[in-house]
Amino acid sequence: MLARVIGIGDYLPLILATVGFTVAGALLLGLALSGSRALFLRRWRGYFGAGAFIGFLALYFHNWREDQIRLSHQALRTGRDLQKIEAAGFVIFSETGSWPVGTNPEVTELLSTTTVAGERILELDYLTISSSGAIVDPWGSDLLFTVTDEEGLKATSRGPDRIEDTDDDLP
Repeated sequence: MLARVIGIGDYLPLILATVGFTVAGALLLGLALSGSRALFLRRWRGYFGAGAFIGFLALYFHNWREDQIRLSHQALRTGRDLQKIEAAGFVIFSETGSWPVGTNPEVTELLSTTTVAGERILELDYLTISSSGAIVDPWGSDLLFTVTDEEGLKATSRGPDRIEDTDDDLP
């Protein structure tokens, strides 16, 4: 909490890693320069281990946190993409009276067509398209398209685990 208030929360794990490795390095340097290595080791061995442990633990936490931030950014982008795809499906429905149905590549082709007014329904430039012509999520899985009477076209991502019907799926 204090780290957030003073603005160093993002850097705290790296600061701890630096401190831990600095302590360990200083103790190694002291060992090298010490006249009585056995006495030095007995006296400072625990501090060296603690410094190295803090350093490695802080780096591990920093890397884990970076992974969590990356995943949340991917999920946010995917959620926005799914909303745009569903809105494009509604445009097709309002112009033709039917929802786009079929396999992912077939729906992708329908969504990328032009409207009666000559405008493209869905810009594919910001989406990832596989070699088979399917829209894929940031984790490499094809999006799933379903049509219901209540919601119309519903696009779903399997999420980071790439398994359908799990807690990390993005509606």
